[in-house]
Amino acid sequence: MMTPRNVLAFSISLLLAAPVLAQAPAAAKKATAAQPIFMPAADLKWTDLDPKGAPGVKIATLWGDHTKGRSARISSCRRDSPCPFTRTPMS
Repeated sequence: MMTPRNVLAFSISLLLAAPVLAQAPAAAKKATAAQPIFMPAADLKWTDLDPKGAPGVKIATLWGDHTKGRSARISSCRRDSPCPFTRTPMS
């Protein structure tokens, strides 16, 4: 049997839980925004790093602009070229 004390406790718990339950969809949207994006290497725009100083070294910008701030790039080298980065053979 529900006593007035139990009814009051139940009502208070619902009132305290309401803001938390109302925020759940926003938190779910943030979690899906952080999902990885997969992209084939052929779809990236590859440019020469320095044709005279480092022949065969190519870079592709993944996001951002390295001349204006934060960015991420990936590099690739031909098998026959000396590469200052981690070797990833290009076909």
